[in-house]
Amino acid sequence: MSVLEHLAARVQYNTLSVVSSTQHNHSFTTFSDEEVQASRFDVSSIIADGAVVAVDSRRGQVRSRYVAECAHVRFARAMSWDRSTHSISVEYSDTSETETIPWSWIVGIEDVSRRQSVFSYAPCPKLISDADSRARKPTLAHIILLLRWCRHASQSSSSGSGGCPVSLVTCVAEQASLLMGSELLIYEEATSSDTVESQRINSQLIDLFGYDNDASGGKAKYSSKLPVGTEVMSCIQNGLRSRLKAAAIERDEERKLWEAQATGFESFLGGSAKRQGRRSPFRLTRKTSF
Repeated sequence: MSVLEHLAARVQYNTLSVVSSTQHNHSFTTFSDEEVQASRFDVSSIIADGAVVAVDSRRGQVRSRYVAECAHVRFARAMSWDRSTHSISVEYSDTSETETIPWSWIVGIEDVSRRQSVFSYAPCPKLISDADSRARKPTLAHIILLLRWCRHASQSSSSGSGGCPVSLVTCVAEQASLLMGSELLIYEEATSSDTVESQRINSQLIDLFGYDNDASGGKAKYSSKLPVGTEVMSCIQNGLRSRLKAAAIERDEERKLWEAQATGFESFLGGSAKRQGRRSPFRLTRKTSF
């Protein structure tokens, strides 16, 4: 079984890598050093509100055309821009911090019109028998199931009970998490968050990535057992913050409703106990034969 899991994990990693790179290259365009000169390149003419941009954090030094291979590049969401100052306001994906930067720092822009989802929008079913076998397209449920396996495999490897190497499980978990985040960003504008499917997906996401809406200090507290690096996890949690927050609110409302029902039931039992003394209302009564 350990050998099979190891082979399956390698297949999953290679598959996720191909799908992620294809999805990324389809809608993302990088620029050379000559193309990003602020005096000749009007970013506002081609960028759309909410588009993802790649920002060179080295403040205008030598850039790499291959953004994915450059460790100095950060990804952010475009918020607004100013042609008079040749600047753009962005929100970074890894920290949710906002900053106004010059156009010359932009080394890549997403073409929003070319966004295309790879996975259908469907939550993970409770039972395997509930899954739609007629689906022609993989769904988000497949990624959720894979992340659940990563969490289980990581705990098994850490406890010394065999299984896949932790490093391989981490790679699969990070690839799956990033792909999940990319897919949900595509569906964010097209899908309502009030649907039953969205609520179920959000509930399954909070189970994987965690979110505490009642954290002290006014900041949300995240807790996750997924074997994902700090930077990747921060990026995913910030990107899914609205979904995780909605799931946390719904979970708190369900908990309060359950507590209210339990309190009412206890009050009913207490009133019954007063009428009947100390005798339990659930105590069986013995039949009397005449």
